[in-house]
Amino acid sequence: MTKKRILVVVSVLFLFVLFSVLLLWLSGKLDANYRKGFYSLDLGTIYYDPVLGADVSHTFVVSNPFSDAIIKLDNPIKTCGCIVSSQSAGSIQPMKTAEIFMTFRTDLSSVRRSEMIFYKTGVEKMPVIQLELKADTIPLLDIDISQYVPPRLKLSERITFPVKGIAYVDNKADLDNVKMHVDGIGFALDSVSHTVIKIDKKYKVMIEAVLSCSHERSDVLSFAQNYGVIVLNANGLKTEKDIHWTPIFPFQVTPTSVYLSQSVPKQIALEFDNETRIKTVIPEYDFLQVHLESARDGKNHIITLQLKENNQMRDEAVITNVIVHLDHDIFPHIRIPVFVLK
Repeated sequence: MTKKRILVVVSVLFLFVLFSVLLLWLSGKLDANYRKGFYSLDLGTIYYDPVLGADVSHTFVVSNPFSDAIIKLDNPIKTCGCIVSSQSAGSIQPMKTAEIFMTFRTDLSSVRRSEMIFYKTGVEKMPVIQLELKADTIPLLDIDISQYVPPRLKLSERITFPVKGIAYVDNKADLDNVKMHVDGIGFALDSVSHTVIKIDKKYKVMIEAVLSCSHERSDVLSFAQNYGVIVLNANGLKTEKDIHWTPIFPFQVTPTSVYLSQSVPKQIALEFDNETRIKTVIPEYDFLQVHLESARDGKNHIITLQLKENNQMRDEAVITNVIVHLDHDIFPHIRIPVFVLK
């Protein structure tokens, strides 16, 4: 036998021995986990509709490797109350298997999820069975307004906040269908830009914009919060985030809305920063009676509301307004909501 042949034979024998040792090590490691009752599965990345959410689910086949012990599957301990599980049997007979179904809901955010269920088996050689289910859950649409703080705005005041959006689409042709906009009084979305990258056979669209909130002149005032919504659309899917701002006026109205019943009159206090004359106070319906008292300083006023006797109110409940006309250059009148119960 030549030296070359001897070298080939030795090399083959060495590789065979190395492979055998590696196989024994892996089988021992797997068998160790198997006999410890540890089962784990990573489902990878799961993209989901942000409105519907998604279930992360799997059915584990759990084995009893012992010939002389019965494994109990009673009273599972779960790492999250969101986990739902079911099993094909309450125990596993020697050398048999059972199926355990495990599922949990996404939490509507991009996050690495790892949830587990533990069973106390009652078997000393394998006291616990542990099931682990992992996944990266990513919404197909998401809006980030983490830097937004609902502002209180004086007249003509404007404030801006950065807003971000992320959308995943399957095809390049779908990129034109990714749109973000804002609805609501006093809101605008400016400087909208898009960046596109390819990830996991999908196109990831990253949107950056500037959200502005402004308090413009209004002839009819609302003392309540002004609500709006940021909307992100992509290929028939939609997600949105609620936003609001609160107006600040050069006067105070307390309360800003009134609940009025049949027999109890209610009062509204108005306080102005400077002398502002009230011209008239007019209810929208004639079944309301109003009375105005003004302090000598001209800054404080009291409006008393009451239902008229023998009024012609037909409905059990009515939403109406009392309109206060002012001698003011910017604010000609104030509209105060009144909720009337017959």
